[in-house]
Amino acid sequence: MTTLIPEIDAPHAWRQCDTASFTHNFYTGGIHLLAPQVHWLGNHRTLLLEFPLSEAIVALLYHLVTESLIVDRLVYLAFFIGSAFYFHRTVRLFEDRTFARISTVAYAFIPLGIFYSRAVHIDFAAMFFAHGLLYHGLRAATAGAPVQWIATLVMGIFAFLIKAPYALPAIPAILTPLVLRFDRRRAVTMATVLGLMVVPFAGWRVLAARNAATIPDLSVIPHWYSQGDMAWWYFGTLDQRTSYANWRELLYYRTVDSSLGWVAAIVVAAGALIFLFRRRHTIASRVMVAAWAAGLAAYVLIFFNLHLEMDYYQIPMMGVWAWWAATAVDAIATRHRLVGLAVGIVALIACVVVSRTSFFFPRTDQVAAAHLISEATPADGLVIAVDSGVTLYSAPCTLSESDRFGWALHTTWLSPAVVARLKELGATHVALYTRKPEEVALHACPFCGVPVVERARTLAGSLVSVFDLRAPPAPAVVPISH
Repeated sequence: MTTLIPEIDAPHAWRQCDTASFTHNFYTGGIHLLAPQVHWLGNHRTLLLEFPLSEAIVALLYHLVTESLIVDRLVYLAFFIGSAFYFHRTVRLFEDRTFARISTVAYAFIPLGIFYSRAVHIDFAAMFFAHGLLYHGLRAATAGAPVQWIATLVMGIFAFLIKAPYALPAIPAILTPLVLRFDRRRAVTMATVLGLMVVPFAGWRVLAARNAATIPDLSVIPHWYSQGDMAWWYFGTLDQRTSYANWRELLYYRTVDSSLGWVAAIVVAAGALIFLFRRRHTIASRVMVAAWAAGLAAYVLIFFNLHLEMDYYQIPMMGVWAWWAATAVDAIATRHRLVGLAVGIVALIACVVVSRTSFFFPRTDQVAAAHLISEATPADGLVIAVDSGVTLYSAPCTLSESDRFGWALHTTWLSPAVVARLKELGATHVALYTRKPEEVALHACPFCGVPVVERARTLAGSLVSVFDLRAPPAPAVVPISH
């Protein structure tokens, strides 16, 4: 299986390239947690999104080992294993050892997790702390031991800092012991801990807003948006939530078709129904999982647009899905052990098949194009990277994989006005990477400067051209060779 390869694969390679960009810049420029840098903001560079703890850890390991995406993958795989460990411990608070083992195996084989567990991606770092918050929060609310309160606070701080939406579904779940058996002292302590854990996050958001206010105006670029006004991206609109097509996209394509697969989805749905009525599960167990599921439902409704845009926002669902899948398999095995075993094995095999058809897409051609651009431009250059695969100006792959700072454009956004504005901001080169026959004419760009590389072919036959903006363009149109 394509697992620990030294190259970023798809889907959502752009998000992985962003993570790799933060890490590489920490490695080469020093680890500044309050000033992480990306490749796609030109000379501005600094961008505060999620708190870059995992990127800093990987950068430190680069200094001890070597700079390689294999190191990144091993670190994020370790976070995945940590998230699975905390999930297992959470299940053991309510269920026996066998059930916990079944649920943990189910968690490990969910197709979404098979791919992203080893992706260059911060989400399982976020899930490690979110599951840690869930486990220690439940322990603290039940027993009230000081060490559990401290662990809850630490886990909560980092869960919110790294990815606040992933931390939110745990909150209703950790309150359930207090709902079932109210204790005033523990309730006050819980309220205090919950309040304290969001203080660093609030401070981080203030810093992020101040930094966003200093980013140069790039409104000349189509679909440009201010990094300080991202509410539309996180929350979406009411119309999105009332669209049948969107719900079909979310429930069918995102959940059933790619995240789980039909076999696993049926097992999970059956387990959800069984869990509601099966006497084997205690009231405390059912209430906690119901509260966790309710938190996840609220998470989907609040951050609706994110779920439509990116499949990995389904990752927080994996714990509840695995719990319900284990419920179905365990219920069948209680009556017919071999049948339950067979259902479990078939579901696991189906999950592997889904992961191989929905994920693990190589990007060798784009990596080759990035290497060519790197060779044709100086290390201190600012490159306008034009690529038909770009959908947002924050797409970093061509830039980060060529280790050049600059800006990303879709081929249809390339215009004299855009190039002129970016040249004002320091752009030195234009790099075109095209994949379609109808885009060949773009390589004769009359306003892109002097050609440095003219229509070089990549491994898959795509074309790369590089222009130098620092010299005036030639008086005649550069001929296109055939």
